[in-house]
Parts: sequence; C-alpha cells; structure tokens
Amino acid sequence: MAACIVGVTLIMSVYVDELKSAEPYRNNMNWPYRWFCHMFADTFEELFDLAESIGLSDRWFQHKERSWMAHFDLTKTKRRKAVRAGAVEITSREWIRRHLHDERK
Repeated sequence: MAACIVGVTLIMSVYVDELKSAEPYRNNMNWPYRWFCHMFADTFEELFDLAESIGLSDRWFQHKERSWMAHFDLTKTKRRKAVRAGAVEITSREWIRRHLHDERK
C-alpha cells in the first residue's frame, strides 16, 4: 500500500495480521478482549510512529529475540485504526515465511 503526499510516494511497511480468538490465552493473561492481532513492521521507527498515531502505549510493545518478531498486540478496534492509518493487511504465515526466507539467505 502506498500513500501519495504532495507528489511523493511513501511505502508503508507496517503490517497487521488476521484477527484471532483470544479465548485460548485469556486464562493465562489479564486480557479482557475476545479478538486480537499483531502489528509489526520493517523498522522499529515505523512501528512506533504508527503505534503512537493510533494511541498505543510504548509499554505494550513486545520485544522478541528476533527483531522481526517484535510486535504490538491489537484489539479489533485498534486494528481498524491501524489499517485506516496505512498498515498493510497480511497473514501471519506470510510474515513468517518472508522472514524465514530472508534468514536463510
């Protein structure tokens, strides 16, 4: 997805995966929502910029051993806001396949 601002094309590299049921996780976490997804990006800068623009707190960021796995969990409402703000919808399988392929190079 690209946005055009005053004749300049910007490539958005923030992504959201599909919504998943939170039911399997609700007993292990204090998670009051029924649905969630992940928001991740090619760079931390873009991830945090979009997170801030949709009202996410930095403390909700989940850093992982592999930087490409770092993400925010989003509710259904925050996912809609992220997509409206330019996040690209992608499946979690596509994201993982893309990065595992990159690691093997």
